[in-house]
Amino acid sequence: MEKPISHYYRVGESHSKTVVFLHGFMEDSSVWQLLAETLKDCCQVLCLDLLGHGKTPAIASIHTMEQMADALHEVLVFEQIEHCTLVGHSMGGYVALAFAERYPKAVEGIVLMNSHPFPDSEEKKVNRDRVLKVIEKEKELFVRTAVTNLFASENREKLKPALEKLIQIALNPPNEGIKAASMGMKSRPDRTEVFKHLKAKKLLVAGKADALIPYTMLEELATKAGAACELLSGGHLSFVEDDFATKRILREFVQK
Repeated sequence: MEKPISHYYRVGESHSKTVVFLHGFMEDSSVWQLLAETLKDCCQVLCLDLLGHGKTPAIASIHTMEQMADALHEVLVFEQIEHCTLVGHSMGGYVALAFAERYPKAVEGIVLMNSHPFPDSEEKKVNRDRVLKVIEKEKELFVRTAVTNLFASENREKLKPALEKLIQIALNPPNEGIKAASMGMKSRPDRTEVFKHLKAKKLLVAGKADALIPYTMLEELATKAGAACELLSGGHLSFVEDDFATKRILREFVQK
């Protein structure tokens, strides 16, 4: 079988359990290094660069969430992994849901971190188009401002090294990869019913100060979908801002 197009790395021995980490928009697989190391004693961990991010090339002008899910499936087939727990941050959560819809029998558990199954609002779609125009002209200024605003205000100075690292990661994807992912998110369908009816363990992780996704919305979704919900301190990057709690929550979820 041909090697998958997606770049990924694996840590941990071939345990009976596999966890797959899926990063967010303008991130890459390196954001998961510390979490992956934490879990490697109890499970095999795969960290993937999604299409047009990290070391995975762009393959189209639009990367739908379904295409990204299929790229993940190619990796799992190549690695002979039949079942896994998916952990997706933001856009990675959208990819996890697309995967769960297409390959439900492969999903043992799903964790949506600062993510949800809802489609873009009309306002959000307009904003995505606006962002792409800004990136063409002032990419570094946009990235620096946008990533900073993902952190809770009280964490921006306290976690400055982590913030600067994420800014550098966000500057790496080529503009074609950024545009393809943005267009893919813009066109994604509502997967609320997919999430509700998924026969797997389900967990929502919310940031108390997340400016993009109100935690109350995720708490309400959890109740309706029969999912667990964990509220962490921090903003949209709660796995960085509240890393200790994230490690504990994921370990408990995987070992259930």
